[in-house]
Amino acid sequence: MANHPRPVPRFRQVHLLGIPAYHQGSHDGLCVYYAAAMLAAALFPELDDRFGTGPGSRRRRVGDPLLNQFSVRSKEGMQRLLSEWFFNGQEVVPTCRALNRLVRHEFSDMCTRFVHERKTRRNVGSALFAAVTRSIDRGLPLMLRWRSAEFGNHCVLVVGYEESATGARWLVLNDPGGMGSVSWQDLMNVNEGLFEIVRVKDHTGVRPDKRVVEYDDEGEITARKVYRWWRVDAEVEPRFHDLAELVARFVAPRAEDDAS
Repeated sequence: MANHPRPVPRFRQVHLLGIPAYHQGSHDGLCVYYAAAMLAAALFPELDDRFGTGPGSRRRRVGDPLLNQFSVRSKEGMQRLLSEWFFNGQEVVPTCRALNRLVRHEFSDMCTRFVHERKTRRNVGSALFAAVTRSIDRGLPLMLRWRSAEFGNHCVLVVGYEESATGARWLVLNDPGGMGSVSWQDLMNVNEGLFEIVRVKDHTGVRPDKRVVEYDDEGEITARKVYRWWRVDAEVEPRFHDLAELVARFVAPRAEDDAS
């Protein structure tokens, strides 16, 4: 039987799954904090209940893992810091440093490093979108901050991207302000010349599952797969594997053994 070439998808979605969503409510100046908290919890899921405020949260008992990394010695000092963020916004560079201190203090056995980069109009566009897609394809969300009169000065966590064969592109967001996605072209048009990103340069721990969905011209799904970051057999480093294949390889045989 002849092998038919696989059709080129007309629309493709790549989303990272299971990342906690934290919302800033009316606290517009705290978007950087919430984006950083989501980034930390995506890579270290055991932190999630320390960022939360629900009945099972450990935040009140053991402290906020990110706020603990700022050099504030008193309750009054923390209140002043939060007030400064609330009224004037939080800077991205010290937040990136706080993320790295968090790893050193609580996950010293991990090789995880966050880096901050500034991108101006001269070096953004396709190059920056390509950097975003590379990070998402590796299972690593990243923080993105823009400055815009239309969209405001805002920071989000990018957890996926979408692109069509016509060249249209979108970012999928965990946005503290509640926006689910944004057109890349719209963002480029309204941005006032400076993007800031915090990306993960190294990470030896777990990564979120990745879902890839492809559509044809009629909007019908032609492929849908979920990938899991895993090390199989003699692989030196983990990589993304088709989750259905992992289940068939490891879970199904075990179930058969249990039944026998």
